[in-house]
Amino acid sequence: MVAISTTITNKVNAVAVVGRLGLTALLFIVGGMTVLLDLSNLLSTAPVAAQGWWSMGTLSHVGPFPLAFLPGMLTIVGFESAANLTEETKDSAPVIPKAMAQAVISLGLLFLIAITALLGDRGALAQSGTLVATVLGPVIGKVMLVLVVVSIFSCGLVITPSGTWMWLRWTTLTRTRS
Repeated sequence: MVAISTTITNKVNAVAVVGRLGLTALLFIVGGMTVLLDLSNLLSTAPVAAQGWWSMGTLSHVGPFPLAFLPGMLTIVGFESAANLTEETKDSAPVIPKAMAQAVISLGLLFLIAITALLGDRGALAQSGTLVATVLGPVIGKVMLVLVVVSIFSCGLVITPSGTWMWLRWTTLTRTRS
């Protein structure tokens, strides 16, 4: 059963990774062709509304403060889950750190650079559902949202065997001590 679930997790994760890399490349290509790509956005600052920033949100809307925790939280959980599962990897000592660095650079950093370079008019962006839909159109915007859901699901799939592994370790340790 574990082998089947690991294979399924690997395939879902591969779809998420390929989709994210493809979307990042598409953002750079379309942004460059339409002259929307502005790398000066990477070093620019913008005023932040002082009122409401610390808001936790409402029942139907999450405020900016709790949203700021998501990237770090998901990155740390992903790293911890990958570290917990290193026993399942052949030659894990050189493979795992390299895979983690590649994931952060290719999936995280390049995507954030593309999004930031495409910000453009912040007023128009505030009226749009997503930046990707503004740049690539509503169909690609919806595809991106599906990829986000697949990525979150993939994170959940990776966290599940990691939690199971930690539980098995804990039960084994408590049995040997008694």
